Amino acid sequence: MDIARFRAMGTDVTVRVPDAHRVPDEFGKALADGVQQHIAELESILTRFQPDSALSRFNRSQGQWVHVDPRLFEVLRLADDAFAATNGWFDPFLGADIRRIGYDLSFEQLTITYRSIDVSDRIAPVDSPLALHATDCRALLLPGYEVDLGGIGKGWIVKQAAQWLEQAGLRSFICNAGGDMVCRGLNGDKPWSVGVLDPFAPKAVRLTLSVRDRAVATSGTYRRRWMTAKGPAHHLLDPFTGLPTESNVVSCTVVHADLVFAEIQAKVAILLGSDLGQTWLSQQDCDEWVLITSSREVVHQCN
Repeated sequence: MDIARFRAMGTDVTVRVPDAHRVPDEFGKALADGVQQHIAELESILTRFQPDSALSRFNRSQGQWVHVDPRLFEVLRLADDAFAATNGWFDPFLGADIRRIGYDLSFEQLTITYRSIDVSDRIAPVDSPLALHATDCRALLLPGYEVDLGGIGKGWIVKQAAQWLEQAGLRSFICNAGGDMVCRGLNGDKPWSVGVLDPFAPKAVRLTLSVRDRAVATSGTYRRRWMTAKGPAHHLLDPFTGLPTESNVVSCTVVHADLVFAEIQAKVAILLGSDLGQTWLSQQDCDEWVLITSSREVVHQCN
């Protein structure tokens, strides 16, 4: 039973509780209003689509040490750590490149772009262009780069929303933003059932995962696509070319204790491609993962 359903972060957000749970109307409304406000507040800090957001202001401060909102600082730290841990495969410094290929509006506002997507002058950073000073939440971004928090930002927001719901007294629920979700407790007396969608028939479920007290993230090249003069483009850029990845993995789903790390691992696995992606995922700390390739092969493994 859904106790909340609304649009945020360019996607549908739902909060679901077990059908057997009877949530009083007044309590349910308070939860729905509260979680929506909480997500809206965090989105207004981390989005690159609002010129007055904390992230947009930070991107305009290139070359200067500036104080940033503590919540932005935390996500910048997580993103920078992921950049180092993945040797640049997870790259949060692609903001200018993603704008260049036409993704400069919230996805639901995109129609068609006539910008070239077959050339790029990107020089991938060897070392992080971000410096952080933790004691007073100051940060510096080198000129020539823009931060796009994208999936890691969404994952962090959903994680915060789930914590807010728990603090408000909810024990068993799913907080889901467009397929990236935190699952808490049980659905009655069973784990939650989470469907992995078929990227070639997006309304069809390819397989079902049983999830309890874990997070699930899905990344894919079949979602967030838009038209260009040369055909469809997608938002997953190869960090070393600055162009949409040509990986043979079209979808990756990761089950992890932490939604932020599930987001990172799902994205990197796609960029690495099927063979390297499988090897890499098997070495990570996730519980379970699913890869679906362009040849429609499904690889499902528990670590």
